[in-house]
Amino acid sequence: MKQFQNVIKYAESCDNAKKLVEMAEDYAKTRANEMFGKNFATYSTNKDGIPMDKDSKAKQLNDIYCEELKRRSKYSVEDFDGDVRAYSEFKAVAEMSAQINKILVDAMTPILISASNLDLLAEFHYGGYGDVFEFELSDPLPYSVSKIGARQKHTKTQEKKRQNKTISTEMYGLTTISTLPQIMLGEAMIAEDAYLMALSINKKIYGLVVKKFVNVVNTIADSKFVVTGYNENNFLQKLRTGSAYNGSPMVIVGDAVALKSLLPAESRVEILLQDEFNTTLGYMSKWNTYNVLGIDVVADPDEASGVLGLPTNKLYGIPVDGRKLIQVAIGATMTNTDGAWDNNNLAILSTLRKEIGVELATNKKVVRCDFQ
Repeated sequence: MKQFQNVIKYAESCDNAKKLVEMAEDYAKTRANEMFGKNFATYSTNKDGIPMDKDSKAKQLNDIYCEELKRRSKYSVEDFDGDVRAYSEFKAVAEMSAQINKILVDAMTPILISASNLDLLAEFHYGGYGDVFEFELSDPLPYSVSKIGARQKHTKTQEKKRQNKTISTEMYGLTTISTLPQIMLGEAMIAEDAYLMALSINKKIYGLVVKKFVNVVNTIADSKFVVTGYNENNFLQKLRTGSAYNGSPMVIVGDAVALKSLLPAESRVEILLQDEFNTTLGYMSKWNTYNVLGIDVVADPDEASGVLGLPTNKLYGIPVDGRKLIQVAIGATMTNTDGAWDNNNLAILSTLRKEIGVELATNKKVVRCDFQ
């Protein structure tokens, strides 16, 4: 699983920092397995023989967070005569708190991206401030071999050209009210706060990727890769053609509602009560030798239905080898924090800024099935 460079460097700074990152990642895996309902990554279930649930992990993360804040800011609450609020409002402490929060969010973000299956549709590039995100576009098909005459010197000249593409990024922000006093008093959990921020960033990335994929793929007009009206044989033929052109197997992806249509045409097929169709997925995980993957929806008040995801009346076949269809750049995380008396309600506002860019540029072929 990929990591941001700032997280790697921070973890290498000392044992305490390494422990904080490891605990943040473990907490994110615990929550993601719980939220997404699958075991995509291993996580600890006990420490020194003592069972550890998410609440226990959150409490431990709070403790190590406070220790790390003391180490990095060079100030402790004792320097302020035990006054937690005065300590939390001190500029050096508040700003260092925002910096550590940034590390926690960046440690959790890649885990949530992997859990949401986005890495099937997209390839992710993690970078820092000032980085230029590029990827190479190449033709995946092999050369054509043709018959040549006995006295013929050359056949048709062929060349595989490569292009470098740049991913442009835009800045996105998330503003929260500082809860550092509550965190220090154990009334709030930094693990939960960082997880929700990472989840929110993941949701934004999810929306950008899904919209980019749908907007581009739904314009495909080549009849070799599009079938109108679901039919088992016709869809199989398009998938076979897509595999041939991509030189790699195809995976069927879609919304869970659309995937329920992927049933064999044979009327005598039996789906038992204990099958995954009824018990876990609601659709078949393998259909006519092709792997099937459902892409979940996320809540989005800007959508008419209130949720954002793939259409419920379309299925897609995508290649699974080599370069992914969509390229996503996730750049530097920056933070800014208000002083204690900057706002009329005395709230300390912290804003996390994230560079995000999404591009679809590929030579791969995608199959689309439109339901009538």
